[in-house]
Amino acid sequence: MKYFFTILLFALYIYNLSAQVVTRDSTFVNRGSSVFVGNISGSVTTAPALFIDGDFTNRDTITPTNTHTGTIELFRGDMEVWGSWFNYSNGHVFTTLFGTSSDGTVILSGPANPQYLTGTTPTHFENLYIENRPKFLLTDKNMVRGTLRINAILELNMRKLIIDNPSPIGIVYIGGYIMSETTPVDGYGELQWNVGATNFGTFNVPFGSGLSNTNDLNLQINIKQGGMDDNSYFTFATYPTDLYNTPFPQNTSALTLEPLTVIDRYWVIKPAFQHKPQVDITFTYTPEDLKPTLNTLIDPPNLKAVRFDENAYSWETIPPEGEASAALRTVRIKDVDPTELFTNWALASTETPFADLFIPDAFSPNGDGLNDVFHPVVNENYDIADYELYIFDRYGRILFSTNDYMEGWDGTIRGANAPIGVYNYLIIVKGKSGKQNRHQGHLTLIR
Repeated sequence: MKYFFTILLFALYIYNLSAQVVTRDSTFVNRGSSVFVGNISGSVTTAPALFIDGDFTNRDTITPTNTHTGTIELFRGDMEVWGSWFNYSNGHVFTTLFGTSSDGTVILSGPANPQYLTGTTPTHFENLYIENRPKFLLTDKNMVRGTLRINAILELNMRKLIIDNPSPIGIVYIGGYIMSETTPVDGYGELQWNVGATNFGTFNVPFGSGLSNTNDLNLQINIKQGGMDDNSYFTFATYPTDLYNTPFPQNTSALTLEPLTVIDRYWVIKPAFQHKPQVDITFTYTPEDLKPTLNTLIDPPNLKAVRFDENAYSWETIPPEGEASAALRTVRIKDVDPTELFTNWALASTETPFADLFIPDAFSPNGDGLNDVFHPVVNENYDIADYELYIFDRYGRILFSTNDYMEGWDGTIRGANAPIGVYNYLIIVKGKSGKQNRHQGHLTLIR
């Protein structure tokens, strides 16, 4: 049987010296009261001062003369909740009722069911620790003013979570991940990090795709220098695309790069600064983003970062940059100039060996000037060192060969027109990188 523990129009003080205050199999409802949870021993991890084996609901109580807003202060004490978190108050739940700081932690650790952060008003947590079952945001702009410790899945669910801590340890990663993954069509799942004016260092956003229980899309930004102001922040998001790299990010044009050279994912790194900083950025992608059997023009060791130039309204005005690690599935771009620190990013392969050839599967040598000669079309960015083309009949006899990729088969055999039908080809090509590739297939001769 579920019980309701209700605090109505008075202050509740919970002091924890060595034990806990526990509400078993209960929903804790605060109706307009001021709740003080204090842990005088200073322990904030091993013995929560308030444990709720159920939901927590925060509300206001309105009387004919006043509105009583539900508030809580955690003063070196913890509050552990196994159910969902509801805030229907006009306030953000936590406040400093005594002293000058509130340094407790809310632990969302439901062991059996997913937990939801919902209600009509976002909650401003001092510190938040999530573990065990997944957590889902159903209200926008929830905030963590101290440290967010991640040891579970946190789905942003088209909402924004704000880290109001300018230190790189505003997020401490233990396990699980933060899931963004929603497209601009539905609305981004965003993480805003208020980095402020004075803090430099390496900030890690532990995004994850859901393909594993890890931060396999970890996004790292190293703030190195810049004239920032106190209200500076970054907003981060990422999402997967289809094979044609759609949908495109908000406020961009269509991607003008060859789709088969671009991995199937975008990143949003929106800087809100009076003076943008200089940064390094490390992107992490997944095997699903790569799709090597479909994105045949991608060479992982040659992936680089590309960005949408908001001034020129183009994906191609700023050259691709970065150093790729195929083993780690990362691309790192160093010393991004503040004037080129734009919002929307992708990863594209800038040099591919064999796959930079487009090979037709038919040709029509009838003298009309259209498709009269069979030969592969070479990408202008691909430098060929060695090349061989062979045409065979169905019995394996060589009908044509060349070492010049500009020369093709005109559909003749010793000066006479070859019969209509299916023939075989073999292409052996080596790029200037030294990597050799072979490709063979069928082509149809029609007239």
